[in-house]
Amino acid sequence: MVREGFLAFLSRLCGARTLLQLHSPAVDAYLAHPIGRFLFRLAVLPAHALGGLTPWWQSRLAGAGIGKPVVVIPNPLPLELEAAALAAGGHNVSAAQRNDGIVTVLSMARLVVGKGVETVIEAMQQLPEHVHLIVAGDGPLRADLERLAQEKGVADRVRFAGWVAAEGKAELLASVDIFCLPSRNDSFGMCFLEAMAHAVPVVALGWGPIRDVVPDGKAGILVEEASPDRVAGAIRRLLDAGYRKVLGEGGRRWVLQEFSAEAVGRKFQQALSRLFYV
Repeated sequence: MVREGFLAFLSRLCGARTLLQLHSPAVDAYLAHPIGRFLFRLAVLPAHALGGLTPWWQSRLAGAGIGKPVVVIPNPLPLELEAAALAAGGHNVSAAQRNDGIVTVLSMARLVVGKGVETVIEAMQQLPEHVHLIVAGDGPLRADLERLAQEKGVADRVRFAGWVAAEGKAELLASVDIFCLPSRNDSFGMCFLEAMAHAVPVVALGWGPIRDVVPDGKAGILVEEASPDRVAGAIRRLLDAGYRKVLGEGGRRWVLQEFSAEAVGRKFQQALSRLFYV
């Protein structure tokens, strides 16, 4: 934040008008405390306007008394994800098509505090034997999560896939049935866009910006609490293949409508026009 504020200051010295786009979930922590809000105001002081990733961020900044214009400019779908979404979802290896009866849940994230992967592992205790979990990603919590799966007696249904490179994500997303990540550590959540672009229904925590990214009942199920009970209940609802298909298709259409390069570019152009050229 300090570096971006300094760059905005240099730009302002050169006579440029600046829009500072905010991406870090740490912004919410700054805004939650008086000293943090003071430091945040100092950091963004040189910027003429601020950009938030979702409408929630816009209202969060306004509610914290940040007296600068704030516009909403979401992250766009990368071109390869847009192509996947256009190609009828790309979600072509569902449980129904495999005929093996296995329903596969994917949690894909850096394995750090706040992502909620431990909650998904604990939820597996409450789910039928034909529900399996893939944990894709790496990080300092991996060994603890592997131990947790052993302690909860679900290690035989939980596979740790490690870090998945960009070229392997499409294949992985096309092979799973549900994406689940009850994270409190995301300012936007590109992982949710990746899942929805492949027509995979999402289970996520319904807090803050995630409500703007994953529409509840349209592209997935949002839980009000990141507890094993709530997460297991949401996954249990998605064991119905017909319901998964409805939400998966809804998510695919949603990301094309709201997060395609064209849609985000149009929002960016409108924001710049409103802020700097009117």
